[in-house]
Amino acid sequence: MISFIFLQYFQILKRILYLIITIGFCFHIIHERLFIMESDQYVTKIISYIKFAIKSEFSIVN
Repeated sequence: MISFIFLQYFQILKRILYLIITIGFCFHIIHERLFIMESDQYVTKIISYIKFAIKSEFSIVN
């Protein structure tokens, strides 16, 4: 019973870690694109990807 609860807790932590890595990588890309002065359309596309990742991740956890 304790191992099952620990396994669920570990899976939730793993999903949160993946979410943090995904958001960090997307912000890294945004920072590079802003530094290179790319178009705003690319940045808004990545922000929409971040929003989709957050919605899908929290719908899976809940």
